[in-house]
Amino acid sequence: MAVKGVTGGSGAKVTCDQGSASGWVDDAGDLRSLINPAEFWFAQCAKDVPCRQVGGALELVTQRLLVNGTEEKVTYAVYVGQDLSEYSTRLLRMIGLGIRGVDGPVKLRFEDGLYYKGVLHASGAVTGGTERWK
Repeated sequence: MAVKGVTGGSGAKVTCDQGSASGWVDDAGDLRSLINPAEFWFAQCAKDVPCRQVGGALELVTQRLLVNGTEEKVTYAVYVGQDLSEYSTRLLRMIGLGIRGVDGPVKLRFEDGLYYKGVLHASGAVTGGTERWK
């Protein structure tokens, strides 16, 4: 559930013709961005204009990460494609999808199936993995 009036907007679960998705609603209560990462459909919306699909792709990255002195195998997703609106950027950050070339949070999946907070740096390096993703 999004909250109307929140400065910058808020995240929300969205149900549409294509199924369920994560969305971002602006402070006026208008849908501005939605994504279903599992099926990778992603759209941006403008006020009073139908949503339009965003070009791009999700890359699944698996790599080794040093966490508390131990090398761990982690997997995370990164959006690669066209420039995003501020609302789409907020949405991807909220759900833990990295954006190639931009510093921001990323949800790291460890081999044991648990998720941890990480940071994807503009350089492509990843750090973190000590705090659980909630």
